[in-house]
Amino acid sequence: MARDIRLPRCYAFGSFIGVETIPTEYSLPDVLERLYQNQFALEAAVMELTLWIERKGTTDTGDNIRGALQTIGENAGHIKQGLAKLKARGPH
Repeated sequence: MARDIRLPRCYAFGSFIGVETIPTEYSLPDVLERLYQNQFALEAAVMELTLWIERKGTTDTGDNIRGALQTIGENAGHIKQGLAKLKARGPH
């Protein structure tokens, strides 16, 4: 059986209103890891579309997309390091 994690539940302005229990398979590091994986899947799909667009002769659009994909790639390292730090801390 999965261990539960107790997380504070907050409103928009950060006021503490209580504690919510969620199963560990939905812990913050695990959810963020799945978002990180989704980011790479979307990046690959967008790159495939970019290649198709460029083959059709629309190089300006391809260049714009590649610029956006570069930003995603640059941020990936920070995201991965942050996830590693969260996982190293363990459930709190």
